[in-house]
Parts: sequence; C-alpha cells; structure tokens
Amino acid sequence: MTASWRNQVFQALMPGIARLTVAFDPDGLLDEEAVACQLRATEYSILRYEDSLAFRHRFESEVRAKWDSGDTAREALLVVPGDDNLAAQLPYAFIEEARIVTVGLAGLFPTLSYRILTGIDPADLDPLWQAVTQHRPEPLGIVDPEIWTIKTAAIKP
Repeated sequence: MTASWRNQVFQALMPGIARLTVAFDPDGLLDEEAVACQLRATEYSILRYEDSLAFRHRFESEVRAKWDSGDTAREALLVVPGDDNLAAQLPYAFIEEARIVTVGLAGLFPTLSYRILTGIDPADLDPLWQAVTQHRPEPLGIVDPEIWTIKTAAIKP
C-alpha cells in the first residue's frame, strides 16, 4: 500500500494494544470504502455507537459474553461517529476501560483549516494528502488553505 492518509488511520487503530478501543470519527473517515474493508480484515469486533440501547445489547451479547467466557484474544473497536452528542452519551465505563483514539481530518491535516477540509470531497483526500506530504505547508489561515489546496492538489472548487 502506498503512503496515504489511510496509513495514519490504520496506525492509530493498530490492534494488539487494548482489548477495547473507542474510535471517535467526527468526519466519517472509517466509513471510507478502503478503510472499512481493511478494518473488517482485522481481528476486531467492530461496533458502531449510534443508539445507546441497541449498542449496549450488542456489546454485552457479542463482545462481553466472549470476554467473560475466556476469549480475551478478541478485541473490540467501538466506532463513535461524528455527532458530539453521541460521544457525550457514551457510558463512562467504556471510556475508563478503553484506549481512546480520534480519527479525523483535523489530525490528518493539522496545517489546513478544518472548516475548509470538511467541504472537500472525500475522493480528493488522496491528492490532498500527497500535496501536503510533498509540500509540507506552514499553518494556513482560513482563505489561504482553500487557494493552496486548489492549486497544489489540483482539486476542483
């Protein structure tokens, strides 16, 4: 796999560190096709936190039951999508027990404006990643990154 923003995502979610990893995904990066496919290929039991009751039932029946029966090798990845309200509803016991990871555009592209990044088509993240890693821009203001992104990464406005 060539170097891409996905490598950073996979590195952040490397299995074998904790039996429970909570991944805050404010920008839906874990839903991107190649990322989702790679995650399904891991040994993670992947659960999404979108409804607290449905999640709790699935977690207790599919993950906790295996852990309680001695299957400690199976790790769980709890994906919390972009809604801050969902993150606030996450039970404290999960936060206390888990390794916490945030996977988002702000972390992948820290020198670019988050407001501008959220308006970029996800298909343009690959050329943007290449441009950022090749040119290593200084932190840019609100107007500058849009111009830099369009010119350097050849992204259409």
